[in-house]
Amino acid sequence: MSLATAALKKPVTTIAATLALCLLGSVSLAKLPVSLLPDVQLPVLTIRTAYSGAAAEEVSRFIAEPIEEAVSATPGLVDVKSVSRNGEVTTTLKFSWGTDMAATVLQVRERLDNARAAPRTGRPPHPAHQRPRRTPHCRARPDQRRRPPEHCPDRQGRPCPAARAAGRGVERGGQGEAGDEIQVEIDPERTRRQGLTPDDVATAVKSANAAAAGGSIRRGQFRFSLRALTEFQSVDEIGRTPVGPAKSGITLADIGSVSVGLADPTTLTTLDAQGAVGLVIYKDAGANTVAVTREI
Repeated sequence: MSLATAALKKPVTTIAATLALCLLGSVSLAKLPVSLLPDVQLPVLTIRTAYSGAAAEEVSRFIAEPIEEAVSATPGLVDVKSVSRNGEVTTTLKFSWGTDMAATVLQVRERLDNARAAPRTGRPPHPAHQRPRRTPHCRARPDQRRRPPEHCPDRQGRPCPAARAAGRGVERGGQGEAGDEIQVEIDPERTRRQGLTPDDVATAVKSANAAAAGGSIRRGQFRFSLRALTEFQSVDEIGRTPVGPAKSGITLADIGSVSVGLADPTTLTTLDAQGAVGLVIYKDAGANTVAVTREI
């Protein structure tokens, strides 16, 4: 007996089944998430390392090669590629499909920490997982003259529970942070009278802030490496750095000043021709685009 014959012989069952399918379709359509890109996790990690003031050859030798050697034994790794430029290096790690990227990121971070491939001047290596959906959901510039809604991010750019419930994260741009950098300002006249140059000051600070190996200690079958913590610990310590000949007794505080200041912003956001703070809002994986937009 065909399906059409069975449907005609049992009209009540056929109508009930049709209504059930229509109801199921209506409920599913209302709860169907709307998204521009599919939720795909690429098995790719990108490690960016800054090494300010270094040429591309030095970056490749002292940063890129130790990083590649440290991560080469990571399970599931298929290909490693590094691009070195003046002051920075980008290392791309490609893994086989099906690799648990959350666990892989932790393994790569541990290997980088053990390898100590971080440059002396710059940020340590930071692995980032590439996600096709990691694109801004929207960009906003809040007006400080108006009171923000309760579900808006706070001044530190951290979403409140309502924002987390809506499935989004917030990043901030256009404003420097206090304590971003140490600023050393020298007096040209006093420096000239002492027979010094700005290069002498830079060399003295760099030499005094160098970390040195402290040898090793052997305990039974284990050998522990030691490192002398000779880096600067405070602003006053930087001011006491000797500059010039050792017998001159000249310090950095004698020819200049050291202070904690704001770093130059890498982005600029304006609102009504005045400086403002820009908010870049992302939605989490699986969140409904329309629902997040309404919440924002």
